[in-house]
Amino acid sequence: MIKKEKILFEKWRKKRIDLIEDGIVDEESYKNSNIKILYLLKEVNDITGVKLKKWTNMI
Repeated sequence: MIKKEKILFEKWRKKRIDLIEDGIVDEESYKNSNIKILYLLKEVNDITGVKLKKWTNMI
């Protein structure tokens, strides 16, 4: 899944340079979980170039 995300982000970045990446933070935990929860975050302000899943993993 992470590899597919990376390919998508590379494709999208060609059209949107300031794209802020997000996605699955921990692929193994996601795959092994019976319940999948999706968090939708409000748009990100003033952190251009940040990879959101790395930032959310630090919290």
